[in-house]
Amino acid sequence: MIGSIIGVGIANALINGQDGTSGVDWGQAANVGRALLFSPLVGFFASALLLLVMKALIRNPNCTARRKPTTRRRGGSAVC
Repeated sequence: MIGSIIGVGIANALINGQDGTSGVDWGQAANVGRALLFSPLVGFFASALLLLVMKALIRNPNCTARRKPTTRRRGGSAVC
């Protein structure tokens, strides 16, 4: 989608007899490129942090220190 917007800017500049790249604000295009590069990284680290926080705050109620867990896996180890 970003490429199509840049393409329209270039085509419009060429149709109007200007330089091919004069129809694009390359500073803004670079800002958009950086945002597209860094937003998945920020999302990954935010979700990893949220996962760790939720694992620390939410515990399985069947797994307490006083009683043994009732759910077992195939190997016989507890699910907790």
